[in-house]
Amino acid sequence: MEHYLDNNTLSIADLQTLKITETMLATPAISHRGKRDLAQKHRALLNETIEKLVNTIQAPQEAKMLFENDLQRLHHRLFEMLYRHRILEAQKRKIIIYGRESVGIQSAALVLKRRGVEVVRIGCDAQGAFDLDAFKTSLDDTVAWVSVSHADAFSGVLLPVEEIAALLHEMQIPFHSDASTALGKIPIDMQRLDIDYLTLDAHAAYAPQAAAMLCIKANDPIVEDLFVDAYGYVGFDAQAADIAAVAALGKAVEIASDMLGFETEEMRDLRDAFEARLEEIEGVTIIGKAHARLANTLAFQIDGVSNATATHYFEASGLLLADALTERLHNPYIQAIGNDEKLRHTLLGIALSPDSDEACVESMIETIEEKIKPTAYKD
Repeated sequence: MEHYLDNNTLSIADLQTLKITETMLATPAISHRGKRDLAQKHRALLNETIEKLVNTIQAPQEAKMLFENDLQRLHHRLFEMLYRHRILEAQKRKIIIYGRESVGIQSAALVLKRRGVEVVRIGCDAQGAFDLDAFKTSLDDTVAWVSVSHADAFSGVLLPVEEIAALLHEMQIPFHSDASTALGKIPIDMQRLDIDYLTLDAHAAYAPQAAAMLCIKANDPIVEDLFVDAYGYVGFDAQAADIAAVAALGKAVEIASDMLGFETEEMRDLRDAFEARLEEIEGVTIIGKAHARLANTLAFQIDGVSNATATHYFEASGLLLADALTERLHNPYIQAIGNDEKLRHTLLGIALSPDSDEACVESMIETIEEKIKPTAYKD
């Protein structure tokens, strides 16, 4: 039997989210008027999707939502608008991001760095926790905005968004947080945390990889530049596939909300049981255990074993790992835990999916003990 281990970045689309798109995609619109008619036809469904999103992330009722078919493009658009308003107009010169943000945020920040913007990347400590002291030291009146996710997708360690938001609110610095990894794993409350910009990726919520959402607090000056159509929702009068993807996102959010109790209780028990078994194996180190984490996620290393080797044996045993952290010299986890130069590529990140069970855990442990450990490099 094959077990799928979801790492919060590569998700298999849930059949329920796919089913909701079938009828809309069966009759694609061709003309511009046809696209608008299609949008009007499904206006009730789209409004229902917005209501689900508002309730799930506890967004202010007057907040605006922007939809794109790609989260990376959405982050680039957001950073471009913030650059115009916060760097050029407000004459700020620095932005702060978490050092392990998504590719979209990292690449958007790189674009701004090439324009002369100072980009400060905050790393983590030896257990993968956000370096709050370094963050506080970086704050001053030149900061244009801050981007820190709700949780690290690799280790599952929760980032201190509540404390960050309080500090930024006091200094009147805008705060963006990508909550994609946290969706369905922990409660999300945009109002209570006073987050200015919150993004979600449908793909991370087991929906087709064709929809991403940005929620913006009301009266933000970038709204007029971002929202370009009559409805205030970019994409609603676009291709049928775009509309279907947004509807699928709504269904994914509904499923995620329903699964929240399961994710925070049953999955936590299974993850803890897995970690307890791992700790019995000599040479295995769990990263981030001392900190609050997503209930289904763990990161660990096996001394002397590359993640490529471990992944090979897991897959050969019918255990499908979505991903493992490859060798990246700039990765803050690898640097923080002080790995030997020859062993920088030994970290593994795993998140148990709803399909995982005790048999899956035992298969993992057996594979590590009988197949992976004997391959360990020794000086």
